Amino acid sequence: MSIWDGFAESLSETWDVVLDVGGEVAKQRLQATAEAATDPNKLSLAEPVKGRNPDGSTVVAAPTQTQVVAPKPQYIQGIDNTIVYVGGAIVSLGLLVMFIKAVK
Repeated sequence: MSIWDGFAESLSETWDVVLDVGGEVAKQRLQATAEAATDPNKLSLAEPVKGRNPDGSTVVAAPTQTQVVAPKPQYIQGIDNTIVYVGGAIVSLGLLVMFIKAVK
């Protein structure tokens, strides 16, 4: 088995792991987002407090001021930095494994 065959095999295995982990992370993110969008407790907290005036009309409380937090800049547009870090760690680990296999 030549060095090139070992490199290609290691690269293939690493790519498969990266795809599997990336797919799982994406599924977990989508599932968490979908669950948050259908959670009745979170939806009820987002509703304004309602009441009745003496004449029977509905009174809605004024919206509260929320503190605006500046968003963190993303390294890749549309992808959370956590996913970028995890992917980088997986690729780095794969490269380390390939290097160790190539040296042996």
